[in-house]
Amino acid sequence: MNLQALSAATGVTVPSIKYCLREGLLHRGVKKNATTAVYDDTHRARLDLIQALRQIVGTPVGEIRRLTTLIDAPRPGHRHHERRPGAGCGGRVPRR
Repeated sequence: MNLQALSAATGVTVPSIKYCLREGLLHRGVKKNATTAVYDDTHRARLDLIQALRQIVGTPVGEIRRLTTLIDAPRPGHRHHERRPGAGCGGRVPRR
């Protein structure tokens, strides 16, 4: 999706998305051409997180930056593409 579609999907204004990109809170989209990038569900999820932290919890931008940096940082012995059921929840798979 393009920037306008990401804005419509999340309810976050285009200027706010651009701010998040500039501040490093949101990773860049994949370049389509010189003036257009493509965004996906990872961008949507990150914007949802940022909005929740800002609006619901009242987290300052600097703290959101620290949290997103921690989320994005590689962890020793951890490979993102090798997710196992229960990974990240103490090894237990939550019951439904």
